[in-house]
Parts: sequence; structure tokens; C-alpha cells
Amino acid sequence: MTDLERDLCFFTKDELFAVLVGLQTGKLPGSDGLSTEFYVCFWDDLSNSLVSVLNESFRAGCLADSHYEGLLHLIHKKNDQRFLKNWLPISLLNTDYKLASKVITEHLKKVMSSIVHQDQMCGVVGCTIFSNLSSLCDILHMIDKTNKPCILVSLNQEKAFDRVDHDFMCVLRKFGFGPSFCNWVELFYAKDFSCILVNGSLSPPVFLQRGVRQGCPLSRLLYVSVLKVLLTQIRRC
Repeated sequence: MTDLERDLCFFTKDELFAVLVGLQTGKLPGSDGLSTEFYVCFWDDLSNSLVSVLNESFRAGCLADSHYEGLLHLIHKKNDQRFLKNWLPISLLNTDYKLASKVITEHLKKVMSSIVHQDQMCGVVGCTIFSNLSSLCDILHMIDKTNKPCILVSLNQEKAFDRVDHDFMCVLRKFGFGPSFCNWVELFYAKDFSCILVNGSLSPPVFLQRGVRQGCPLSRLLYVSVLKVLLTQIRRC
């Protein structure tokens, strides 16, 4: 068992608290109404119980229903309210779930640079969108100096996060991640669902068959990992 696998078997209070103080404050809580500020204030009273619940969930292979639940609220963006595209869905997840997924996210961050290609910047520690902008400026400058023909293609994948097939996330095992890491990810997506909040009332649960969860710290890195497969195929063409 590697050190990473050993670390991911069970959570500790210290690593949960480390990610807790890194969560954004001032955000709406999930269905249980417990905000990040609440956990910070009452950490000494809650931490032992929280660690026990999460670790026992890992042993049992099933999270609590509140961990799987997301409250989906639509916010009007602009223009005609009759068109769905003019509404922005906001998913509210419970803080204890976000703490668990954030721990896994921090472990994944450490190895992202060795997983994705060097031209993928998202999720790689030390890289930002400005790295891509800098590379683009350099390429345009080189083309201008050498007068070589070039085609610049800009692609925007609509609802990109919603298009990730849950079954396809098994690609993580192909990347060499061990059973503990993959089991946590599978646990997070075993039966995740959303309830739509409309005029103060909740809809019946809608179970999600694809897409990474909005508001989950792990979502961006999962999407980047899955996208690597498509980009690899493009480079081979």
C-alpha cells in the first residue's frame, strides 16, 4: 500500500480542519442548513463525530442520504424568463460532504501535473488561465515573425461538466489511482441526486446519471482528468 493510499483510507481531524478553513465563507448552506461558519465555530464539538461518520461511511461503502443530496435552485440571468437558457442552476451541497470531497481534491492536486499533458493548465498547481494566455501570445508572435500559415480554433463545450459519464470515470483506475482513492470517488457518485427548489417547495429527488456535481470541490479535477482522454485522441490525429 502506497503512502497516498494509506492516507486516503480514513480521514483525520487535522486534514478535515485544514480544508475547512480553506472553504469559502458567506455561501448558502445545503439542505441541513449548516454553513462553513457553523463548522468553524463548533469544530471542537463536532469534529470527532464528523470523522467517525465519514470513516464509517467509507467502511460501509455508503454515504448518508444528506451527503448525496443537492438543492437545485434556478437564478434568472438575463433576458426573457420563459427560456430555460436564461436561467442559471445553482447546486447547494452540504458542508460535511464538501469537506470530504475537498480532502480527496487536495490529494489529487498533488499529482495532476503528472497526469495531464503539459498544455493542460486547469487544476495543475502553479498554473492559471494566464499560462494559456501567455502561450497563445507567444504562438501568435511566432506566427507573425515567421509568416507561417496557421489556423486558430476556439471551442466551447456547452454544459461541459454535465456531459461527464459516471461510468467513464473508471478511467481514474487506468491512470494508476489505487482502490482507496477510486472508492472515495465512486462513493461520492454512487447515488447522488438533486431536489429542485421552486417557490419554497422541493421536488422529488432526481437521480443523476451523468455530470460532475456543481459546487463540489472535486468536480473540476474530475472533468480535467476525463477530458485528458479526448485531448489525447486529438493529439494522435
